[in-house]
Amino acid sequence: MRRASRFVRPTNRSVAHLQARITLPADRREPVEEVRLRWNPEKAIGNPAHLTIIYQDELASAELLRDRVIEAAGSVQPFQLQMGVAARFNAPDCGAYLSVTDPQASVAAFRNRALRQPSRPRARFGLHVTVLHPSQGGRLEEAWADISGIPELGAFQVDAIEIVDEANRVVESVKLSGRARRA
Repeated sequence: MRRASRFVRPTNRSVAHLQARITLPADRREPVEEVRLRWNPEKAIGNPAHLTIIYQDELASAELLRDRVIEAAGSVQPFQLQMGVAARFNAPDCGAYLSVTDPQASVAAFRNRALRQPSRPRARFGLHVTVLHPSQGGRLEEAWADISGIPELGAFQVDAIEIVDEANRVVESVKLSGRARRA
């Protein structure tokens, strides 16, 4: 059964690269976007602050990713995430992010459902919102005062998962319903 969604047919070029993400609500995004646009416009313009929860290389195809996201959304109810403070990526990466905690492990449950076999879950996965991407990490020392000054943004409700293409366009927004029976 399909969940309520908005579907935009991807171009052939974008089909090969889909990801699943949670975009921060507008009221939580504003202070983050201000810093991202100042220090990391290459990644921020047209790409709102978000948490990537499934990467393009974790499933064999874009079609499988889309199908698994839709299926998992039917098994997971809306949930809350808690925004934390700014931190630096571990070496060798050079960049910064905002930590995010998931008190009910809802993202882990979603990933477990979506990334069952065949899949290739990343060995290193952690919830975060990238503020300064490692590809622009040379700016970290100069940007750190602004990044570390982003206030704690508190908890927010997650009601949907977005599927985005390589240009960060939303291909589909899938509502979490938690109605599917557990296997």
